[in-house]
Amino acid sequence: MANRSSQSVGLLLFDGFSNMVLASALEPLRALGNVAGKGAFSWRLATLDGGPVVSSSGLRLQVDGPIDSLCGVDLLIVICGFEVRRYDMARGRAALRRTARTAGVVAGYDTGSWLLAGAGLLDGRRATIHWQVLEEFQETFVNIDAVAERYVIDGNRMTAGSASGVMDLTLEIIRRATTHAEAFDAANMFRHRIETPNPFDLDANVIPRTRRSPVLIQAVEIMRRAIERPLRLDDVAIRASISRRSLERLFQVELGVAAGTYYRSVRLSHARGLVRESHLSAAEIAARSGFSSSTTLSRAYRAHFGTTVRDDRRGFGLRAPRQGGA
Repeated sequence: MANRSSQSVGLLLFDGFSNMVLASALEPLRALGNVAGKGAFSWRLATLDGGPVVSSSGLRLQVDGPIDSLCGVDLLIVICGFEVRRYDMARGRAALRRTARTAGVVAGYDTGSWLLAGAGLLDGRRATIHWQVLEEFQETFVNIDAVAERYVIDGNRMTAGSASGVMDLTLEIIRRATTHAEAFDAANMFRHRIETPNPFDLDANVIPRTRRSPVLIQAVEIMRRAIERPLRLDDVAIRASISRRSLERLFQVELGVAAGTYYRSVRLSHARGLVRESHLSAAEIAARSGFSSSTTLSRAYRAHFGTTVRDDRRGFGLRAPRQGGA
């Protein structure tokens, strides 16, 4: 997991953007760091000129640079609010086209789809947009197959309307870059119920949480309640009223990972939270996450996250305790 190459994300923001949409685009990527390890995704925020941007609720946000600083990103995301028409101008269109040519995938969130359409970046594609402007979007851009779906993926173009649709799309991006298990965990960080873009047009590769087995959910909760004193998988199976063999099959089919591997990742995620948010020693963290010693934790931590306990803690501005540090 830790050796997976990082994917770069550039977010182009316009005044009036929704805080909830931005959070839905970024927080699952941030949460993934606790599950999949450091470096799965990196991101930069930008505006057309590099100046600060103000959200719909008046939150003023400093960004990392102008739109040109996003050239070459793997995923370019454009986020705009209900004042989208005032930003659909020649200068912005040219800048969008220039930057999009260098991006691997281009996405429009909320009304960002309107700006992509204005720049000709959705011509001949299926796309969606916030439901309140969908009808006008359909009438304005007749060369786009505009549909009322939570999100749409058409080749290297992605669009989503509401914040919940953006959350679903972000989790699908995570699933494609990582695993079903990691996307599942990222969703659970927010108790988010994953939906498909259209319940009548299911992608065979998408496994929405609504269709996950209740027994799987129960088994995961059993594991999460037994981190400090890990259970044997036979005992997890008994408590979930399922055979050990069926438990293993369930995790493989629904999450694509062995039950024991998943359980270990749950404990390591808990350990990482303690590393980053507490001043406990490595030995204490090992005990609280079900590892026999700080050495055992350190070895598993490096293999899973690609960094040591000490370096991870230092990156968050915490100094490792003198006793038991790893």
